[in-house]
Amino acid sequence: MCLKTTAKIIAGLCVLALASCSAPGKVQQNTEEDLSGRASLYWQSFTARDWDQLEKLIDPEIGQKAHAYIQSLRESKPMAEYLSFEEKDFEIEGDRATVTYELEIVYLYPMLQGLPAQKRLFTHEWVKRDSQWFVVIKQPNLREILESITD
Repeated sequence: MCLKTTAKIIAGLCVLALASCSAPGKVQQNTEEDLSGRASLYWQSFTARDWDQLEKLIDPEIGQKAHAYIQSLRESKPMAEYLSFEEKDFEIEGDRATVTYELEIVYLYPMLQGLPAQKRLFTHEWVKRDSQWFVVIKQPNLREILESITD
């Protein structure tokens, strides 16, 4: 092998080595930024009752279950007014994540009307498919909501 070819190979290996050392932090940062952006868009869509946008953020593998839930939301009166939301915590492990939010809520449900605004923590699971984060939405359980209010 000639000296020029050897130098090019060594230079290429050095570039690869440097790239692999710096890439993980950048990938993690981009992953957190992407997830944070999608999580914010989820809550903005939810609070604005923009169900079409919301459906685009839901894990496509959930399919009909999610569509039926979103349809029920479209047809129902709002159960709460969301005054604010803030992302509190991210836990990312590969292509799965959990995001915890703090929401300030005024409940509109007849049994709960008149209660002052309350801050509540909510956690959603997220999954990454084809480099895109999607929320793994679950229909809320009224019993769990009522129990959380009395805590």
